Amino acid sequence: MLLHWEDRNSMAHSIESRLPFLDYRLVQLSLGLPDDCKLSQGMTKRVLREAMKGILPDGVRERVDKMGFFTPEEIWVESLLLAFSVRSCAGQLKSPAGF
Repeated sequence: MLLHWEDRNSMAHSIESRLPFLDYRLVQLSLGLPDDCKLSQGMTKRVLREAMKGILPDGVRERVDKMGFFTPEEIWVESLLLAFSVRSCAGQLKSPAGF
């Protein structure tokens, strides 16, 4: 499921993306970690953040606000509903089985 959404969102924005932490061995290891290694004092990804100490600048490593990219699903749905409504009101939509 993760691959599906990442692929869809990256293609929508012409972004080349990778999911480097999707290796099954790393996923198994991380799922087996105690909860306090994953979340501690409001800080998520604690083990990863500690592992990156000295590699990433502290300002990046210690961020708590997420910076993603906008995905236009809401716009897509709204535009599809608008087109559907316009066609329906114009009588161009034929309903199945005469409904």
